[in-house]
Amino acid sequence: MWGKPQELLQGMINMVTKIIDDAKWQERKENVLAWCVANPELAKEENREISVNTFFSLGEQQAEMRGIYWTSIGSLFKGLPTSPIGGGRSSRMSIGQKSQLDVYHNSIKDNLKSDYMASDTLQAIERTHGKSGGNLYSTMFDTVEEGATAWAHDKSKKVRAYLSAAFNAAFDNDETAKVSWPTVLSDDGKRQVLDFNEEGIPNLTYRSVSVGEEEE
Repeated sequence: MWGKPQELLQGMINMVTKIIDDAKWQERKENVLAWCVANPELAKEENREISVNTFFSLGEQQAEMRGIYWTSIGSLFKGLPTSPIGGGRSSRMSIGQKSQLDVYHNSIKDNLKSDYMASDTLQAIERTHGKSGGNLYSTMFDTVEEGATAWAHDKSKKVRAYLSAAFNAAFDNDETAKVSWPTVLSDDGKRQVLDFNEEGIPNLTYRSVSVGEEEE
């Protein structure tokens, strides 16, 4: 009724073995490796990045097996909240664009935390007036570092939301938006990437205001 074991095994292989051409394979590789750059701790966890590189290398050598290797790569990210693989992402950015934003967001968060730790004045102001979810930082954490981490997280999250809204405005060609963040063509001319200036700051476009840098 169910067929021979060999036939069943071949059927399973056929289900996961699909043709992935060189261009698509390279695009997936670049997107996943961009995620690894944006999420270094998760990339190191359980040798995830090493395994990813191994499977992509095998796929380059055995093109007919790419479907199986891609399934194996996907399993490495199963359960992660920021997985670069699979649907269901609310963001309208591509994986590569989202990874660019992740890198920038992480750098902002690290810099904000350092500023907080280094400034007694900033700590005093934020402990007295700064809130997270309606609670003062001074009532939430026992150590300066815990407060710095929470403060940096909140502030950087607001910057990220601001930039995401600007990206969506450009994506939708929203002519009423005050701020937009158009993408630009990558150096190799193959992808649309987020636009940063030479100092690594997002190149935002402001309606009725000259192009420049602006913070909330």
